[in-house]
Amino acid sequence: MSTQLMSELGGTGAPIAILMNLAGFALTGILLIIFAAGFYLEFFGIRGATPASLLLGLTGMLYPCEAYFFCDAGCIPATVSGSLHLILGESAVFVAVLPLL
Repeated sequence: MSTQLMSELGGTGAPIAILMNLAGFALTGILLIIFAAGFYLEFFGIRGATPASLLLGLTGMLYPCEAYFFCDAGCIPATVSGSLHLILGESAVFVAVLPLL
């Protein structure tokens, strides 16, 4: 399992797909949204806090979407759902890194 993508654990036919999609993606997204709100409240008025909070919140919104669109077997995009899952995952990583710049 250590050589697989995290998405494969929640992919079609995976033994723990429901757990991974609910706890690994959806819950992580909800916690990121809560963190973004707390970050904004804590650092309100400091330069860059608003865009950083918005980007963290957007990242948090992308994770539950990944839970909804399952990865295909092997994370090879064979269906629309699998393709959307990979696009959303790549977007989430990109948006999550932007506040660090």
